[in-house]
Amino acid sequence: MRKNIFQIIFLVIAVAIFFIFSSVSVHAGEKIVFASVVPDNSYLARWYRLVYGEAFKRLDMEMEFIKYPMNRAPYLVTTGRADALPARVHDFNAGNPNLLRVDEPLFDLVFSAYTTDRNLRLDGLDDLMDKSLLVSYRLGVKKCEQMLSAVVNPDKLETVVEDANGLNMLLKGRVDIYVGIETLVEPLLKTDAFLGAPIYKAGVLAKVPNHTFLNKKHKELVPKLESVFKAMKKEGLFAKYSAQAAE
Repeated sequence: MRKNIFQIIFLVIAVAIFFIFSSVSVHAGEKIVFASVVPDNSYLARWYRLVYGEAFKRLDMEMEFIKYPMNRAPYLVTTGRADALPARVHDFNAGNPNLLRVDEPLFDLVFSAYTTDRNLRLDGLDDLMDKSLLVSYRLGVKKCEQMLSAVVNPDKLETVVEDANGLNMLLKGRVDIYVGIETLVEPLLKTDAFLGAPIYKAGVLAKVPNHTFLNKKHKELVPKLESVFKAMKKEGLFAKYSAQAAE
């Protein structure tokens, strides 16, 4: 009888320990696929790999980045064909219950205006109001679309598929302003295609916090990533990786 009691107690303890450790490492060994939209050799892609590489190492998980077009990436994550978006604006999941936001932000996304007129200066979105400037931006950048449509007349707005197309439109005089994400446009200006071109930054239009978004099937991963990001920031790793990615 006593032996049976000890066996039962041992079994209860063993089950309890199993559930404790399984709840902590429920995702251990799992692979998370990020649907990215940035070029693989860009500063941002390098920064993503450093930050997420360390974060998922701490979670004992694997991760992979696959590049997709701007509009296809969120579709794949929303439908569960991919697992996560590496960085989108705070309210990107508004009205979309399939996307869960990691509330600890990664960085501020900087939207800047570029022009061939070295004398043109813009101090914010409001500076685009009541002007006859022709403005273009990259198709699929929803936050940019929302911001610009609020201050620029529809007949003065154009979209392009890639940042390079927008910069070429500037050089050809087809638009006066190209609005893009600074971390994507600035490296492009240093490539052979645009090095030395008369393109100038007219000013910063907005800074918007960016976050990781996960498909809802990874709900348990959200608070874990929040904790890891906070710890990494305290350790100065976000800044350290930014410097490394820029090298």
